Amino acid sequence: MNGRKLALAGIAVFVLILGGCEKPMFFEALLKDTNQLFGKTESEGQTSAYGWDFDKYSLPPAFDQETLETIGALSPVNEGLVREVKDEYERVEESTIERSDDPYQVPCADPDMFWDTAREMLNRYFTGLTAQHGTYEELTPEQRIDYAEVLDCRLIAGDRGAYAAETVVNLHVPDAETSLYKEYGVSWQEDVIRCALTVCGEQVSDYVYELKGIVQTEDARSVADTQVPFVRPAVPREKEGTYQIQEETLSVSYDRGKSWTAVPVTMEALFVHTDIESQGVPAALDQGSYVITPGFTAFLYGGEEGKPVTMILSRDQGKSWEEKKVSDRIAVRRSFLSVTENSIYAVTGGDKTMGSEYQEVLVSRDGGDTWELCASPSENGTFLTQDVNFVSDEVGFITVTSHETPDFYRTEDGGASWTQMSVELPVPYYSANFSMAWAPWQEGEHLVMYVGQDEYAPFSGMMCRYISLDQGRTWSFDGYGISQ
Repeated sequence: MNGRKLALAGIAVFVLILGGCEKPMFFEALLKDTNQLFGKTESEGQTSAYGWDFDKYSLPPAFDQETLETIGALSPVNEGLVREVKDEYERVEESTIERSDDPYQVPCADPDMFWDTAREMLNRYFTGLTAQHGTYEELTPEQRIDYAEVLDCRLIAGDRGAYAAETVVNLHVPDAETSLYKEYGVSWQEDVIRCALTVCGEQVSDYVYELKGIVQTEDARSVADTQVPFVRPAVPREKEGTYQIQEETLSVSYDRGKSWTAVPVTMEALFVHTDIESQGVPAALDQGSYVITPGFTAFLYGGEEGKPVTMILSRDQGKSWEEKKVSDRIAVRRSFLSVTENSIYAVTGGDKTMGSEYQEVLVSRDGGDTWELCASPSENGTFLTQDVNFVSDEVGFITVTSHETPDFYRTEDGGASWTQMSVELPVPYYSANFSMAWAPWQEGEHLVMYVGQDEYAPFSGMMCRYISLDQGRTWSFDGYGISQ
């Protein structure tokens, strides 16, 4: 490669996921025949591409103080989002690099992008971690990692001699809640643990780097004074239950799919805008149109002539159900439910014209028996409603699909009045992309809000993260979140 290279530190390269969307070579081998990995000779079926004997080498340390001190001693990287790197090393074919017997020494075909070796280091680390428990066939479900998927990798400290690189990793496991490796991150899906890990690597030769240790990125940030924006797993609003639609029946589960309870509602009622006879039953409900918790489960639907906006709800995990009429509004495009300690909020968007619509906001303070009309966010209409969430009886948010800036509306008086708000994007160049705000929610002592890039891919990809310490009156940029 001639000239200069642009190493996009995460904004553009997060899609480079260890060989696309396929499982890495290590774990393909692990799934097919783990015996290939542990001490077998080549004549017995071991392949030189991934045939290491992990028993001969110590697993690099994880979450230890020494690795943190090493990272803290490295010079921080302060280039921000984009690193511009001189083309000082010739890129070579990986097959020409002398292979090390040490599985934690990885080839680096392009030393100008040395920190990208962190991807393969993590791949090998988790292979070695599971190898401590035996071959794949010997592992219990709690010990298994089916494969690791690196979503993002960026340099935060160091240079070609030694470096620290932040990563976001998906560990695909049989059950995230019972896995031995859940301490590495957070349960993302039933079979995915999402981790924010920082890799410490050291150069062994021009084209080989060695894994020296891994730590939690939050800990690495405490010792590395870097200006590179923090990229962490973007965890959506917590859900306590789930639903499925099978054989034209809507069902809910409160035990992660082990058992299901049918909801007494027809598909024609749920999907009033769909000609089910000719188009079939949609695969999913509109995001935000339901709440599923053990103490309160509800679905909002309807909004056509002769089909009022209706809520069906259960307070006893589906043992009994009630239908509540919410509104006579027609031409409803989307419906949203949000439940607080003492209130139920129902928001419908409709009367769509030229990319804008009007919201009807209603609140019930008696469990859905009666509904009170609140103020609309704007008398002149807004862009299409994207998301709704109330974080308390008084404070709530409605976000809209602006294609230029992340606009949203906030109330602090239970919907009696609304204030239009926006947040400043960290890099003006990306303002055309980061324009879809997701309604804030409570995370510990602060509110968190993500601003994404695509209304048609809900809560996915690289997103800007903001936090508020004053219930959403002001917001500050808090790095990036990645969801996939």
